[in-house]
Amino acid sequence: MKNTFPVELSPTLPQKKVAGIPYLLVLLLVIFTPYEDFILKFIPGPDSIYFYSRFIRELLIYSIFSLVMINRIVSRKPFQGTPLDLPIFLFFVVALLSALVNGIPLVKCLINMRPLIRYIALYYLAVNMDLTSEQSRTIIRAAIIAGVVELGVGILQYVSRGLLDPILLPRATDIEVGGMTKAFVLLYGREIGSIYGTTGDTVLFGVYMVLVFILVLAEFHIGATGFFKGTDQPDTKAKQTRRNIAYALMLLIAFAIVLTYVRACFFAILIIATLHFSASLSNLKKALALVTLAVLMITTPIVLSQLSLRYQGNARMTEQSAIDDILGVFTPAYVSQARTQRLGAIFGVGPVVIENKPLLGYGPDQLGAIEDINLSRSEYLTKVWTEEGFKDVYWVAILTFYGLAGLFVIMWLFYRTYSAAQSLYKASDDRQIKQLSLIVMYVVVATSFVMFFNRSLEFRIYGTYFWLLPGLLFGLANRPAAKGTLSVRATQGLK
Repeated sequence: MKNTFPVELSPTLPQKKVAGIPYLLVLLLVIFTPYEDFILKFIPGPDSIYFYSRFIRELLIYSIFSLVMINRIVSRKPFQGTPLDLPIFLFFVVALLSALVNGIPLVKCLINMRPLIRYIALYYLAVNMDLTSEQSRTIIRAAIIAGVVELGVGILQYVSRGLLDPILLPRATDIEVGGMTKAFVLLYGREIGSIYGTTGDTVLFGVYMVLVFILVLAEFHIGATGFFKGTDQPDTKAKQTRRNIAYALMLLIAFAIVLTYVRACFFAILIIATLHFSASLSNLKKALALVTLAVLMITTPIVLSQLSLRYQGNARMTEQSAIDDILGVFTPAYVSQARTQRLGAIFGVGPVVIENKPLLGYGPDQLGAIEDINLSRSEYLTKVWTEEGFKDVYWVAILTFYGLAGLFVIMWLFYRTYSAAQSLYKASDDRQIKQLSLIVMYVVVATSFVMFFNRSLEFRIYGTYFWLLPGLLFGLANRPAAKGTLSVRATQGLK
């Protein structure tokens, strides 16, 4: 099969040479993304300025992408091949065919696909930047620092019991642009005491903490960025201290996720922690460590959430124990409610699509697709669907827009991402490649699960990292300097 990581490449840059403006801007993007809503709320002027300022980040991605691609063309450097090239190409073919078959105007098609387009641009930007190991390490280090700071903000918000809410709440604005109303304000109905940090919403904070958990876990296991360096060395006092710090961070992240009341995120990190630690079980001591970590992840939030601290804010409308919220998924009442929501989407909308337009779906037009589904009056539907909540089961949304063809292509893309990262992890001796590989594998697993509960891939705070991380990995593996650390198995047969 075709070589994914080509052998004949242009001469590598010196290991410590700065890639220039693109590298610095990507670094800025990684730091800025979690705090975007918080920073932009202080922009002076009318709501229209606030609205359009939210496009700065997207324009930044396209600008850096154009700069890097033009530079490669001028320098006569070949564009880097990756394991995801064919799935991405096929998905755009399916999307175009779906739009044509369903008579959807090009503008509506592009609007619906806009989140994916910008992140694919980010992916190929990262692949073709020719970053060194040190620069990739710096980006991951910055992502960990930004995540830990955001974690601290969330914990402080909880401890303040509402006093920080007026500062952290996103700017309240309601503006109509192009006939569509854009409201930037925290949704009401969230539980009293739930936290969102600087992200502007509890769901965004929850999915972001899943990413931070994975970054910390991979750093603890590999130690490539230096935060927990030496954890893989023989037992020393310094090693034990670093290990305790890592455990404490992971427990705090679990606690913060519980306080978001976003149950899918909590179960996602339980899945990741179980996969990670069970994969390395070889003796009773490690088994006990896994059980201890699982018990602490569950009991620590229970104990801390029972602290009798009075909530002073007014940004929430309901009150419920965070632990009752998690355990509530095992009750008949939750199942009954889910039948009209997420289960209703899976067993209602899914069969309608397969029954009426199985191959290419209803096309990349959300409002039009929802209207057509409701008009079908199928016996599978449990309610009249609206725009709100339609994309909560994102796998079903993909099926609705692009049919079984689009769904299978996206699933194949996820599989290719995971399998390529797994091959690199097993074959490489480079610590940075191994750490990025581990991160990418766990992010794919977590995303596959979370997409049954929300549209995480469309969230700026999540989609940015989902596409940037494999881009960094494949770009680094493509470098001649990395070739000496990889076996033929890792460099061939992935495409």
